[in-house]
Amino acid sequence: LSVDHSTLDGNYYAVYAPSGSSGTLSVTNSVLTNNSYGLARSTSGTNVTNSFNDVWGNSTNYSSVTAGTGSFSSNPLYVDRALQNFRLTSRSPGRKADSVGGDVGAFPYVSDATVGLQGVFFTDTTLSGAQTILGDLTVASGVTLTVAPGATLSAAASDSMASGNNTSRVEVIVNGTLQVAGSAGNLATLTTSGASGSWEGVRVEAGGSATFSYARVEKAVVGVRNRRKPIYRQGKNRKKIRRWKKACLQASERVPRLVRWFGS
Repeated sequence: LSVDHSTLDGNYYAVYAPSGSSGTLSVTNSVLTNNSYGLARSTSGTNVTNSFNDVWGNSTNYSSVTAGTGSFSSNPLYVDRALQNFRLTSRSPGRKADSVGGDVGAFPYVSDATVGLQGVFFTDTTLSGAQTILGDLTVASGVTLTVAPGATLSAAASDSMASGNNTSRVEVIVNGTLQVAGSAGNLATLTTSGASGSWEGVRVEAGGSATFSYARVEKAVVGVRNRRKPIYRQGKNRKKIRRWKKACLQASERVPRLVRWFGS
């Protein structure tokens, strides 16, 4: 049995291999959401393989099965689930996520814009003014996200994407390039509308890079978490900050940190 480029939503079991079944069940490039069970099998019988799926929002995502290569769990950002429009929108993490770089599921992105500030940036974008981050924001590899002078991005106190390192708190995840580019007297601010520690902060992954100039990052669990790559600070003297001490960037999840950077 093979399930490929399919969307399964609102079932008791999305895909299930019961006891007594045999052979191999393959699930690839699909979206399994809002079911009681996403991908499940009995403790014996069918061999289940899976890869490059978005398995999210199920009461139990996997039962007696582990997530395969390329699989992830994140809000697929449908056009309108209530109206049974399961087409992917512009910042859906399901875009460019299948085994050959196409979209997962049965309803690929066409032209519908994602509502609200959430999901994955696939094109260079500049954010300005006051905006609310509804859920995790990811900067894709090869893409630049710029936060303009005077911009204030406020993370919600919950995570509409329900993904990342903490499914209840917003993160900004950088696989491409993040430029938080304020100016003297006109800072660029990353904060939250909730209490201190109600958002995760910025996470710069191994392939990503970030530049903060006249920026304020506040009320996060960890203001900026660096994964291998150096971070740059701009001002009178441009410095490369090598490997922040673990006490700063690997702060305990239980102790919210306030990190503020000002160009000097």
